[in-house]
Amino acid sequence: MSNIITNLLKNIDYTVPIFCIKAMAFITGFFIISTIIANLYIALYSFIFARKYGYRTKFISLFGLVFTKIKNKWVKIIYQPSPLCLYIPTIDSDNIKPDYYLMEKKLSASEKYSKLIISIIIFALTLKPIVAFFNGESLNLTEWFLIGFSTGMIFHSINHILIHNYIYNKLYKGILGYIHDKSKLLIKDESFANLDLKPLEELPYKSPSELEKILYYLFYYYYLLALNKKEGMEKGSHEITNMLWNRKLNLIYYQAYYWLIFYYSEIEIDKEKADVFFRKIEPVICNDEDSNAKRILAYYYYKLYNDSEKAKTLIEEGLSVIDKYAFGADRNLEKELLVKLKNEIETKRLIS
Repeated sequence: MSNIITNLLKNIDYTVPIFCIKAMAFITGFFIISTIIANLYIALYSFIFARKYGYRTKFISLFGLVFTKIKNKWVKIIYQPSPLCLYIPTIDSDNIKPDYYLMEKKLSASEKYSKLIISIIIFALTLKPIVAFFNGESLNLTEWFLIGFSTGMIFHSINHILIHNYIYNKLYKGILGYIHDKSKLLIKDESFANLDLKPLEELPYKSPSELEKILYYLFYYYYLLALNKKEGMEKGSHEITNMLWNRKLNLIYYQAYYWLIFYYSEIEIDKEKADVFFRKIEPVICNDEDSNAKRILAYYYYKLYNDSEKAKTLIEEGLSVIDKYAFGADRNLEKELLVKLKNEIETKRLIS
């Protein structure tokens, strides 16, 4: 043991500039490049294999360039400067699985273990400079960088496994698991009325995170919408408004922005607030081909701007893709809301 420590001490060049440069090479590999590569790997892996697990790509962000599929072509819709990548899926209505919670877990597991295997291979390829380091040999900048990169990849792989286990062993025993269990009923064409959902504060889950709150509020409010009960939507909608009002767009919460545009266009008319959230997510929602985006925009343009022609076009676009992008009870609700607005516009036209 004393010989190893002696060799390690010999290996360190204490000339301050040289030591700092070598340290920076290691830090760059460990903290920066490995983080970028590990993050990119997960985004691309999900992008390639998601359909196998019953998902399709909603958005993919590569270093701030956000892409979505429009008329079967991948199109850049927004740029948000970022060193990281992000993959946002949605359920594939053409490939619905009976238990998409299980499929999501399998997808996440395949991501983490494949990344670990690749990280181990990278680590094995850099064993030579690692062994040389422990033998007290001098290393050049490239070798320091490679050691930092390979150990960083191992670190991110282990961290990914720990996060995965935390999410599925703890978080999914709380609100997220509750939402998944109820969502499975909707996929099986159960009606929203059969869900028997309760307000968040009546659930037995203490201290929910911001993400858990937002996800449950959205789920619960569409349940109320299906039952035509507008009472009870105010508290959570205002809370989400306060959360997102002064923030830059976060695509993870894109459905929250969608809901708030609809809420302030139809439930609690507030043009200023609807406009704020619309401007935040305009490039996203205006390029979203899903029926719910078309429905939200139709309500927004008709209720707040009285643009019946644009609203009618959006309604027809929404109805034309409803079977492609929606499923189960969700499809029925989207159709009901689109037809409701269509009839309202037609009735107003006949009266005038």
